[in-house]
Amino acid sequence: MARNAYPELTQERIIQAATELFSPRRAQKRLEAANLMFRKFNPKANPKMIGMEFTALVDERDDFVDLITQGNQDGSLHVDQVEQAAEIIRLLANMWLLPFFRQRTQAELRTRAACFFSIMQGLGIPLQDQGFSDLLASFGTDAQGEAGI
Repeated sequence: MARNAYPELTQERIIQAATELFSPRRAQKRLEAANLMFRKFNPKANPKMIGMEFTALVDERDDFVDLITQGNQDGSLHVDQVEQAAEIIRLLANMWLLPFFRQRTQAELRTRAACFFSIMQGLGIPLQDQGFSDLLASFGTDAQGEAGI
C-alpha cells in the first residue's frame, strides 16, 4: 500500500467526507435555492447554460480527484479510473440526480438516488444514503403531479 501523503486523512475521515458530500444536511440548502431557480428554468430554451454547467463540473473535479486518490492510497476506496470517476460523480450528482431540469415523482427520485448510490458502489466508492433519498424525494411531485414541498 502506498504511503499516505496526508496522514490526517485516515480511511474513516475519507469515507466520512465523501458521505457528507451527499448528506441531507449539506444538500438541503443547495436543493432549496436551486429548486426556486430551476422551477422556472427551461433547459431547451437555454442550452448554453447547460453547456457551461457541464464544462464547469468537469473542470472543477480536483477536490474529488484528491479525495479518491487518498482513499485509494489508504485502501478505503478502490477506484480504477480516478479522474473519470471524479467527473462522473460531479456530473451525475449535479445534472442527473437532482430534479432541476425535469419534474419527477417522489418515487422516481428515490429510485434515482438508489441508482446513484449503486453506481458509486460500482465505481469503488462506498457512499451510504443516510437519508439523502428522502430529502431528494421531498422535491418531487406526488402521483398526481403536485410538488412535494
